[in-house]
Amino acid sequence: MQKKPIILIADSENLRIYRGIFPAEELLEECHDLDVLDKIGDGDVDMVILDSGFSPETGLRFLKALKTRKPHTPVIFLTDVSSESIVIRAFRTGAVEYFRKPVSLSALKETAMSLLSLKRTERDRRKRAHRPARDEYDPSLTSVMPSGIFHVICHIDDNLKSSLSLEELAGKANLSKFHFCRTFKKYTGLTPKKFISLRRVERAKILLKQNEDMNVSMVAYEVGFCDVNSFIKTFRIITGSTPYSYKKSLKEPVAPGQMANNSSP
Repeated sequence: MQKKPIILIADSENLRIYRGIFPAEELLEECHDLDVLDKIGDGDVDMVILDSGFSPETGLRFLKALKTRKPHTPVIFLTDVSSESIVIRAFRTGAVEYFRKPVSLSALKETAMSLLSLKRTERDRRKRAHRPARDEYDPSLTSVMPSGIFHVICHIDDNLKSSLSLEELAGKANLSKFHFCRTFKKYTGLTPKKFISLRRVERAKILLKQNEDMNVSMVAYEVGFCDVNSFIKTFRIITGSTPYSYKKSLKEPVAPGQMANNSSP
């Protein structure tokens, strides 16, 4: 997969720590303070790790400016000072992940590498989707997702908090609602509604796992559910467990066989 720079923004001590979670072949660009937006430039980057330290308000302002310039760049937001308000504002402003320090380096590394893989896979797919068609009867073209459908998937992932109506998604794909539903299911194996629910629940699992400050109601709102009961019902259908049980299981040892029972439909 094609690689772009990873931007690390932190003080000198934390830069050394964050540098160590990435393989040597990654292209890292380090910044010691938040007054660096112009230095980042307008080129594509694969990720930004933003450590706001004891100045979360300054970090949030920088995050807003960064997302205005690079709206599709994943940003991991870290801070030494945490509150429910800061957590919510960070996600609303565009952070894809949030960590309160001190942070588990293994959790940070796992999150960073997962986001990098997703970012690069999406970019490679987008490039393939926009390649000129070689031959109308080339059978290999049937395995390439249409650019309209891939654009919709990216739009869903970037806007999980929105209502994401069928009319809106079909319009993004430049298809009628009928043909959009058929084409979407052909390439994803799911209806748009089920796909969105799955994405929201997967996003909710990440929030429940990595953000102790967020309760179930906050998570439900952040991933686009209008009410908690609907969120709990959908979460249980997909995972076999309620959000409360899932969050509790993250803090308690799981007995052999219990995980299998919880994960069954």
